[in-house]
Amino acid sequence: MPITLGGGGGSASSINEIIYLNNAQNKITFDDGRVYLKGGAVETDTTTYPLASKRPNSTSTTAWVPPGSIYGICVDSNFSTNGYYYALFGTWSNQRLNKYNSSATLISSYNITAYHSTGEANGLCFADGFIYITGHGKTTKWSTSGVYQSQFSGSFEGITYDGSHFWVTTGSQIQKRTLLGVLVASYDIPNGSKGIAFVDGDLWTNDGYTITQSSTQGEIKFTSATNAVTALGTGGTVGTDGTNLLITDHTSGVQRISFGIGIASNNIAVLGVGQNYMRIA
Repeated sequence: MPITLGGGGGSASSINEIIYLNNAQNKITFDDGRVYLKGGAVETDTTTYPLASKRPNSTSTTAWVPPGSIYGICVDSNFSTNGYYYALFGTWSNQRLNKYNSSATLISSYNITAYHSTGEANGLCFADGFIYITGHGKTTKWSTSGVYQSQFSGSFEGITYDGSHFWVTTGSQIQKRTLLGVLVASYDIPNGSKGIAFVDGDLWTNDGYTITQSSTQGEIKFTSATNAVTALGTGGTVGTDGTNLLITDHTSGVQRISFGIGIASNNIAVLGVGQNYMRIA
């Protein structure tokens, strides 16, 4: 249980402020309503603490392990109900669009090599009832039964959907585009990217070593330390199930990374000063 302490002067502080206190509690609430979380502790209640920064946890859990290499991953809009995964699967010369259930049982498989013939398909998202695949200089649109619909040009790596627009990565940029592929805005990102996911209003990209969080206005909010997230692999990409990040790895299948909020970077106790705490509300 959090404890409540007296204390004034909180109005000038802000979310994610770090202070030091001589206390051992994980969560401390001051009488003016400020809430601080102990360094190294994780708080996942984003409803109660909506302004606190989200951070990907450093460890992952296995979402499922498909029987082969996965190059891209997404879920449908009703994932919480039916649990369908769509994945780019296969080898360099024979990539396919596969549909799996939550137990990684293959439901159907479609050949996409007529449009992504050199094995460069690597981005995947679900938007307005259709599946979109990036690679080989184009983005193709497919029905959920594997029927090709249309395409627009552009050399993109990852792709995600925010409910009204696509967000794609080019390696050095994040770009916002319409469903017809028209460029709306573009922002530079500090690291290259193998994938992109839209989660709770922010964009999450990965370059195989780090994860970067950006706002939809191009503000860089967070970049993880190199190799700090265990699921990242040099051949992987990133997607989402709507709540968590999904990271593909060519040897470990699909890993799930959840979020904590208000996590101080280190659990630090300073002699004579106290334990570090981060403000989360």
